[in-house]
Amino acid sequence: MKRVLIVGNSPLPNDNAKKRPSEGLRTWQFVKSLIGGQSNEKLIPKDGYSVRLVSVALDDCYGDLNEIAESGTGSSGDAQQMSIDATSGAATPAPTRESLLRKDFTDAAPGFIHHQVSENDPALLSVLQSVIDEYQPHVIVGVNLDCCELVSKLKFESVFWADMAGWTMAKAQIDAYKSGHNKRLGSYLRDEEKVLERADFISVVSEAQKYAVIGELAMMKKMGAYEFDREFVVRIENGLEDFAADKIEKIVKTVRHTPSSDRAWSAGAFEEVEEVGLRYFKGTDSFSGADLPANAFVVLWLGSYSAWVDEETLFKGVEAAMAEVGDEPSATGLEAGEGDSSARSGRSSRDIYFISTGGLSDEKEGANKTFLKFKELVGLSRYRDRFKFLGWVPAKHIPYLYRETDMGLNVDRRCLDTLTGSRNRLLEMMKFGLPVVTTFGTELSYGMSGFGAGIGVRSGSVEEVRDAILELYRNPARRKDYGDKGRRFVEQYHSYDRVMRGFLDWLDKLEVGSDGGGGLRSGSRGHAGLNAASDVAAELASGLEKGGKQIFKSAKKWFGGPRG
Repeated sequence: MKRVLIVGNSPLPNDNAKKRPSEGLRTWQFVKSLIGGQSNEKLIPKDGYSVRLVSVALDDCYGDLNEIAESGTGSSGDAQQMSIDATSGAATPAPTRESLLRKDFTDAAPGFIHHQVSENDPALLSVLQSVIDEYQPHVIVGVNLDCCELVSKLKFESVFWADMAGWTMAKAQIDAYKSGHNKRLGSYLRDEEKVLERADFISVVSEAQKYAVIGELAMMKKMGAYEFDREFVVRIENGLEDFAADKIEKIVKTVRHTPSSDRAWSAGAFEEVEEVGLRYFKGTDSFSGADLPANAFVVLWLGSYSAWVDEETLFKGVEAAMAEVGDEPSATGLEAGEGDSSARSGRSSRDIYFISTGGLSDEKEGANKTFLKFKELVGLSRYRDRFKFLGWVPAKHIPYLYRETDMGLNVDRRCLDTLTGSRNRLLEMMKFGLPVVTTFGTELSYGMSGFGAGIGVRSGSVEEVRDAILELYRNPARRKDYGDKGRRFVEQYHSYDRVMRGFLDWLDKLEVGSDGGGGLRSGSRGHAGLNAASDVAAELASGLEKGGKQIFKSAKKWFGGPRG
């Protein structure tokens, strides 16, 4: 029985939380790859494996204390206060965010245990060390930089797999851009080096990041004779599958019973009843309060406004598309045919609206710089009433957005994070069959465009963003085709089984109980399995070529002139 400890982040995809972060999605990708099935909603590891998960809860993804108490039950079952307490073993005297986030999920099947602890918990390192000492894992998988850095501080003899999705120094560059200074660059580099010094094997999210990390290892003198024909840095792309939380959930409203002769007992009482024909943001009295016209053509922006977002191109491209459709800004809150601008001006066309989730971050030091600039641009536009900001929509409500949206949009600026990273929001929108427009830059953008799963445009091109939106606006059949191909692209190339194949092959071939080294430190265990991951990448490229459109054609289009 191979014992695998995964140290990652929560909330996980099915947890009832305010946000669904990329860190939680990546963590679940590794967990799910080791799950063989479910029994009575309990997760059962694959044969031959015992799995322990410690999820470091990201505080700003949770709401108030009451919401925290109710959160985190979707992926691992019912929770109790954590029994592993490295400080005193005593119960927390008063509820705090840290104490409420520290949980044991106790109803999992034998072979799988999940502990959760807050990123701000002062006992975090002690809890992690106590789990390692008690569990004695053969393999420790750290998922995301911060968790890998935590693992690198601990005492263990296990093989250490460090999953570093998203290049650290690209994140450092974003931090410098947001804060306006370079003071923290050295701190990021030291964290990266700590992990690379300790890790046996490393996974990244793109080929570009892979070679950036190999360059770092070379600078650290860790790419010598032994590593000449052995691969210890491998790409594992982001994967995505359907979650239980993706199902449309009943939304209820509170109504008051009026007194009656046969229901006198109900006088003054309240009851929660299901909304019938719920509209989330379309129609009068919509659930979100956005109250868009029923015939609005809706462009969706999903998630945060990180520093890699090109807010000027995003705004100008959307505004230009709105202007192209009609010169009269529409009034809000009116159903089509009941006095909206289309009816007043004699136009039969649908007005374009921009619906945004996300927005202000709880972080400090310029984290909201991009969003605030975007809001400023919107505020000066004569189409400002067609930009609707819903804020952080609960994860369980996201499926409603897709049901009422016509297309999704992603606009990256050309920076290191774009060139070495990926975009979960694109996978998410394609998973729901939403046609998407994205700027080129990430490897994912070339792959989906080459497959015909969306429209790719050049970074910084307002005209191409505008034209792509209008192409989908004017062609319902093409919207359906892009949506269908997007869903097929995710299923074919980004399922967990697909993207995790190399990791699982490596893990299956790993010999436990021999020596405590491995990988970049000493032994050669798992080499054949890692090569399988490269085979997956080669197969993906081959599949795209056979599909008729190649990634390289999209790249040539990006560098070589306007989209034709």
